[in-house]
Amino acid sequence: MFDTRILIVRALHSHQEVPWCIFYDSSDSVGLVASCSSFQSNQTALLFPSSVLRLQIQNVYNLSAENPLAPNLEELLILDLQHNRIEIVTNYMFEGLKKLSELSLASNYLHNVPFDAFKNNPLLKIIDLSDNFIVSIRAVTASMTNLSKLKNLYLSNNFGIRFITDQDFQPLESISLKSLDICTCAIESIARNAFRGLALLTSLNISSNYINEQAIKNLTYSLNRENLKDFRVSKNRNMPYLSVHLLNWLRYSQVEYLDLSKNLISFFPMDGFSQIRFLNLAESGIAFLPPQAFFTMTKLEVLLMNHHYLTTIDNQFIFNAKLRILDLSEYAASIYEITIKVADFAFRNLKELEFLNLNNLPLRSGIGKHTFTGLSNLTKLDLHRCSITFINDYSFEPLNSLLYLELSSNYIDELSNNTFFGLQKVTTINLSSNRLSFLNDSHPFEWTPKLERLILNDNKIFRFPSGIFLNLRFLTAIEASDNLIEPWTDQIISHSRNLNAFTLRRNKITYFTKEMIEDLNKFEFLDLFGNLLNCSHCSTIHLKEWIESSNASFAKFSSEIDNFICHEPIELEGIDVSLANLDFLTIYCIPKEVDVIKVLYSSAISLLLVVLVAIFVWYRWHWSIRYMIFLARSRIKTHKEHVTADRYTFDCFVSYCDNDTPWVRSHLLPALETETHKIVCCLPDRDFVAGYSAIDNIAAAIEQSRTTLLILSNEYLNSDWCRFESEIAQHKLFEDSRNGLIVILLEPILKQRITKNLQYVIRTRTCVQWTNNATGQKLFWERLRSALMSSVDKDTFTHIT
Repeated sequence: MFDTRILIVRALHSHQEVPWCIFYDSSDSVGLVASCSSFQSNQTALLFPSSVLRLQIQNVYNLSAENPLAPNLEELLILDLQHNRIEIVTNYMFEGLKKLSELSLASNYLHNVPFDAFKNNPLLKIIDLSDNFIVSIRAVTASMTNLSKLKNLYLSNNFGIRFITDQDFQPLESISLKSLDICTCAIESIARNAFRGLALLTSLNISSNYINEQAIKNLTYSLNRENLKDFRVSKNRNMPYLSVHLLNWLRYSQVEYLDLSKNLISFFPMDGFSQIRFLNLAESGIAFLPPQAFFTMTKLEVLLMNHHYLTTIDNQFIFNAKLRILDLSEYAASIYEITIKVADFAFRNLKELEFLNLNNLPLRSGIGKHTFTGLSNLTKLDLHRCSITFINDYSFEPLNSLLYLELSSNYIDELSNNTFFGLQKVTTINLSSNRLSFLNDSHPFEWTPKLERLILNDNKIFRFPSGIFLNLRFLTAIEASDNLIEPWTDQIISHSRNLNAFTLRRNKITYFTKEMIEDLNKFEFLDLFGNLLNCSHCSTIHLKEWIESSNASFAKFSSEIDNFICHEPIELEGIDVSLANLDFLTIYCIPKEVDVIKVLYSSAISLLLVVLVAIFVWYRWHWSIRYMIFLARSRIKTHKEHVTADRYTFDCFVSYCDNDTPWVRSHLLPALETETHKIVCCLPDRDFVAGYSAIDNIAAAIEQSRTTLLILSNEYLNSDWCRFESEIAQHKLFEDSRNGLIVILLEPILKQRITKNLQYVIRTRTCVQWTNNATGQKLFWERLRSALMSSVDKDTFTHIT
């Protein structure tokens, strides 16, 4: 195809300026280039330097067909006349261009080319006539009989071409044409001897046409497959399935580049194709590949099979050791209805593979420890939108050359310390749009010392564990927008000269601690838009000072307000922190000056006297004191339980999934909320306050309930929201130092659905198992009611044991 790449150029000035034209040196070694947006035949070029080797004329609609374009440019090699609405060409246009080797007339209005159009240009090697209105191949090839050097002919996107006759390529019989592109035309039929004259053809593109089975047979009859290296027949529109005759014909060809994409393939031969290096089977409806499916393609380097129906990936590629790119992405059916299994060691022989694309495959069974064994040279792995819920430790250990890891848009809620073990060279990890919270205080990035860019947008992160990024000396950017991140009080960012950007848009940052400011001050570029600041917090004084002194750039879009806008108090709402009057904070935030020495001296003397008195009292009455302490602790415990019982609105907050609602309504509530037992339950659909967010309602319900009751089932753990609700419950009870957590198992739970936090709860508390046995149910309700009775009715309470 005619080279239309955007060139990196250095502008030059000719001896005199030429209106509407620029000159520059080409980076592709062609030489001096002239590019014009206005041009007069046989006039404009007279002002050009004679050293111009490439002339581009585009969007000029008055070019003359009767006058030479640039007869003085005898050294011109490339002429680009795209997009000029040319309807007619003549031999006069190209007069004087004896050394011309490349000509593009693409995207014009040509219907044919006169037989003598190129009589002055015998050295032409490449002609591009694509995207015109040509209706006959013979109407253009007749003009090329004198072009003995012609190698490449492009006729694509000429929708008037419907047939290929025996005579269409006869004018080229004495020419060693190597490449022919007739894709995206309207070709329906091909004559039996149509390609007889193109015996040396090495590349043919007939994609996106309407070729029938007979036309395919005629094509294979006249086309010389011994010289054919590049064959493309993508998206043939006139056959329900790709011709089996064509596939069998190709089996023993010398083709190295084969594009069969966007054709339904009912049968694919397992032998032959020994010279294939590039194979495109994308969107071919492939639903099954037997083991060792490509065993004869030992030279295969690129295999594209995206949009397939495979459900198992196992030993299909063990003989393709030279593969560099393998694309198995985009499961063609709904990913909500199927799970694809990738067997252990499936890629074990692909030691030269550089890019593995599994994007949009439903890998619900997770990533196993040996899934990627053997991929020691892999540099990019795409696991975007694969429905991944968990990753086994050491799963990425074989990938010691990986640079880019794509894990976005999955259901990952937890990373362990060894999740990324072995990724010593990875520079980018994308974990956006998952369920990460880091509540387990893990440090998953300690094995990724070369990490430069970390993407954590759109997760459920409340806080970063202390020191989570401290060993990342090459880190340049962290993206953590659209999370639930609150102000942190421990340093999380290490000192590094590479730090550049930190984005924290739309989080829960209401104020800035000293540690936060120290961390953020290490970045050059910050984006904190959308955080609702409470400017009545004492730290706002230090924040204002930092904003005024910081060298960091604060990002925002043109339509957005600044990063630091007060949301509270109401008097400062909408005001930029740097412009806010914070004098009122000095009244109760900044302590008055005191004599530090006097305070320390007085405190030390007082402490010494107290210690001496305590020693004397203990020595004299220590047995009596021990007895009094014992009595006091006993009374305090009893009093605390009575006080605690009085402050709760509910006896228990019940957490359950929608599928378990019938059990809660028909079994649990009738057994607890009775006149006899008077146990008050808090149900989300009955007792949550309308208008509040779900998270606020859950936190309030736990605060106002003496006990939290988790109704566990497989459906409960299969619900992302229920699992998130249980994590909040455990986190809240831990903050309040409460043990009020009861677990009811409605059914046997699948082991792989139980998170590490839930495993800890189950190990430290005896869980109650629901049973259909009448006697067992009676015992079940007695134990549950006993645990839920208030301290007024029962002397002590912790949980069911």
